[in-house]
Order: sequence, then structure tokens, then C-alpha cells
Amino acid sequence: MRVFLFLASMMLMNGCVATGDLFDQVAEPGPKEGVAYFFRQSAGYGYASCPKLMIDGQRAGCLRNGGFIEVPFEPGQHEIWFTYHENRDKDLIVNIDIEPSKTYFYEYGTYMTDLSVIGPIMKMSGGESLAQMTKEYSIPILLKLKDSSD
Repeated sequence: MRVFLFLASMMLMNGCVATGDLFDQVAEPGPKEGVAYFFRQSAGYGYASCPKLMIDGQRAGCLRNGGFIEVPFEPGQHEIWFTYHENRDKDLIVNIDIEPSKTYFYEYGTYMTDLSVIGPIMKMSGGESLAQMTKEYSIPILLKLKDSSD
């Protein structure tokens, strides 16, 4: 019975992993646009979660574990919002400035802050982060990731 439950849970969690095409190259933005890559490395904590990436109030995709989303932008300031439940008080919200003809890389991550076990009950809590990264850091990671856009 335990083996069945384990296999069933693994099959359910597998649906939360990026399944699109592998990343192949960085897009060259035109003179009137910028491009940003949002990526998420495969990780154990938060494995089954899939935060929605909202840009200026519009859904850009669900950033699955081991995935990336390529987004073209008009120059200027844009609101980036990662949400699980559309409760802005608990979501990760940042503003980014995009310049024409530039490419940006942002790594999304989840991290565990607490693990408690009381008898048969286990409780985990954590947080999320978004960091701008360099091209040199990002490309080797992106080459291992799959498209997670809608």
C-alpha cells in the first residue's frame, strides 16, 4: 500500500514540472523592446508549486519547477507579480525597469524557513525570492530548463 501511495504522489507531482521545449538560445531584442527571462531551477522544496507569473496584471505563464518563461517588454517600468492564490498581501511583487535592446535574467526560488514535527503532524513553512542575475550565471542554467509559458 505504501508503494502505491508513493507512486501515486510522484505521478501527481510530475505534473508540476516544466514540460515544454528545452531552452536553446537567448533572443536578441529589437531596438524598441527588451527581453526578460524568468527561470526556476529544479528544487525539492516547493517542487509541486507552480506560481503564476503576472506582468502588469496579465498572466504570462506558470513558472514550473525546472522551467523558464521568455517575455518581451516595451521599455519602461513593469510590475512583476508571482501569485499562488491572488492575495496580493502574500505574493511576491517587484518592479523592474526595462531598457530597449537589453536582455535581463531573473531567477525565482523557494526556500524553507521552518520544519516542525509534532507526533504524526509535519509542518513546513518557507518563502520565495526573485533575483536579477548575470547572463554568464544564467545561460548554463537555462540550457537545462524547459519552457514553462502558457
